[in-house]
Amino acid sequence: MFDGPESCVQCQKGFILYEGKWLTQCPNNTILDPYGNCKVIKSLDGIKFLCEPCLEKDNATNTCKVCGYGYYRYNGTCLQKCPDGYLSYSKRDCVRCESPCKSCETDNVCSQCSGYQFLDFSSNCVVACPRGSYADTNSGRCTKCLPECAACDTGDKCTNCANTLVMANSSCVPCSIANCMTCGYKTKLVCYECAPNYMVSDGGCLRIPCKNNQFVDPITSECRDCTEPCLICSGPGAVSYTHLTLPTIYSV
Repeated sequence: MFDGPESCVQCQKGFILYEGKWLTQCPNNTILDPYGNCKVIKSLDGIKFLCEPCLEKDNATNTCKVCGYGYYRYNGTCLQKCPDGYLSYSKRDCVRCESPCKSCETDNVCSQCSGYQFLDFSSNCVVACPRGSYADTNSGRCTKCLPECAACDTGDKCTNCANTLVMANSSCVPCSIANCMTCGYKTKLVCYECAPNYMVSDGGCLRIPCKNNQFVDPITSECRDCTEPCLICSGPGAVSYTHLTLPTIYSV
């Protein structure tokens, strides 16, 4: 319940008038009458009257002017449910949804779209769903792709992969080739670009041999120069040499 400094005589759309105050729902022992006001229940006859389909009839046109509780006026008749494209309004009227809504939550917020449009994540009707989602023809909504998909046609068929994943038969899989920076898929995973000091070989990555006076660093996998005076070595330091560089002898 909301109290204001003045007594309310008419409420905005979506609120109910009761004893000069505006509410979101009627209090106990009251019922919402066809005019949008909370009416105190005084007798069973009063309840029965309010629940009649038509409370006020226009005899000249043989149409209903005011429908009872649980009914909504549509083209002069009282229905328990408004047809598609209409909103069941609190004052017992069927209010047309704004185009392009097929059905709506309010008169201008769609819950379902008409034609070949789909409801996106902001309740807008769109022809094409945003990236990372697809148009679900069963629900009429934009539905998110699988987390590994950057784009998809259906819930289980990716058309583009997220991050560094690789497309393989409409699925996204990680690049599992050792020392590979860029993968692809043909009939199997293949590497297109290898890490530094590696080269592409038969779809995988092969270590590029170091020079004679270098060794492979076991931590970084990079080529390092042997410690002098080593010519060939298996690791850093003088204790790892296998061949020494011979000194140059000059004749006099």
